Amino acid sequence: MSSISLKNWPVQRRQTISTESLRRKSLIGGSAITYDVAKELRQVVYGSSIRGFSRDWRRAAFCLQPLDSDFPYGLHAQKCGSRGVVMCVQAHIMMYLCEKYRGGTDFLGCSALQPSGSERKMALVYALSHILWRAGQELGRCYVCLPQDSELFDPTPHYHHDGLTEKLLLFEFTKYDELEQFMRRHVQFFEEDGARGCILFVYSVVLSRTTQKVYKDAGTTKIHLIGHMEEVTMPLANLLLTGRATRYIHNGTLVYDKDGELLEPPLVGIGERSEIGLLYWEKMEDEGNRTEVGSMYRTPKTPIWVTWINHTQFGVLFCLKTDLVSDWRAENWFTLNYYNGLPGQPKTSLTIGR
Repeated sequence: MSSISLKNWPVQRRQTISTESLRRKSLIGGSAITYDVAKELRQVVYGSSIRGFSRDWRRAAFCLQPLDSDFPYGLHAQKCGSRGVVMCVQAHIMMYLCEKYRGGTDFLGCSALQPSGSERKMALVYALSHILWRAGQELGRCYVCLPQDSELFDPTPHYHHDGLTEKLLLFEFTKYDELEQFMRRHVQFFEEDGARGCILFVYSVVLSRTTQKVYKDAGTTKIHLIGHMEEVTMPLANLLLTGRATRYIHNGTLVYDKDGELLEPPLVGIGERSEIGLLYWEKMEDEGNRTEVGSMYRTPKTPIWVTWINHTQFGVLFCLKTDLVSDWRAENWFTLNYYNGLPGQPKTSLTIGR
C-alpha cells in the first residue's frame, strides 16, 4: 500500500467574510453623501478637509462594559478627546436607566446600576436617538450617517479621503419611533471597537442640526467642534446636551459686559433648563474671570451632570433619586455616584444628608 504524505495534501482554505462588509451590504436606502456636504462636514467638525482624524478618534466608539464588571451600565472611555462625547452619551444612558428603575429594583433584581443586557442596550439606543432627535427637532427631522464600502467621489486638492466621510450614506427620519427602530437595528455601527462610532455619531448630530445652524448657534463660522488638540469644544458639548452649538454656558444672552459696555456681538448661552446638567471648572482660569455656569445647567431637569474639569477630564455625576431636582424633601438625604469610564476606576459615591 502506498503511503500518502500529509505534507503535500491540498489545504482547503475557508474564505473569511468581514461581518462589517456584510452589515454594509445589507444597508437599504439612504442618500449618498456629496462632495460638497462631505467637505463642509469635515470643516465644521474637524477644521480641515485635508487632514484626517487621529488614531484615537478613529478607534473611539460607544462600547459597554462587561455585564459582570463593577459598572455594567457604563461605556468604556479613552484618555483622549472622544471621552467628552462618550460621557455626554453616558449621561443620557443614565437618564434612561434612572427613569426606568426609579431608584429601585425590578422583579429580576435589576436596577439602574445593575441593568439587564437588553435594558442597557436599549438605554444606549435611546441615548443616541434622543440626542439626534433633539438636534434636528427644530427642523422636524434628523439624519443618521452610516458607512458603506465604496468611495462615492474622487479626492481633490481641497479634499483628501479619510476612509470614512466619502463613504457615507445619509438616512433621514421625520418620526422619532422610526429613528429609534432604525438605531436599534444598526447600533453595532456605533458600538463596536474600531468602528469609528464616535465620528459617525458627531457627523449625524451635526447634519441633524445642519452646518448652517451650528455656525449660527456659535455666532461665527470660524469654529470647529473638535479642537486643535483633538479635544471636545464647548459648542460640541452644548450641541450634544442641548441640541444647540452655543459657545457659552451662562443663562440666556449677555448684551452688556461687567462694566456695562455693549457687547458686539452678544454672548449667547443656554436658553432653557437643560435635561442634563454641566459642571465646568478649569484650573488655568483667573479667579476673577472664570467661566460662568448658569442655573440652566446647574439645576437640570434630571439629577445628572456631565463634569468637565481642566479642559479634557470628563465624567458623569448622577443620583438615582429622580425627584432630587423637583422635590425639596429629597435634598435631606441623597447619594451621588460618579463615573468616568476609564480603566481601573473604583466605585465612587458620596452620601449627603442633613
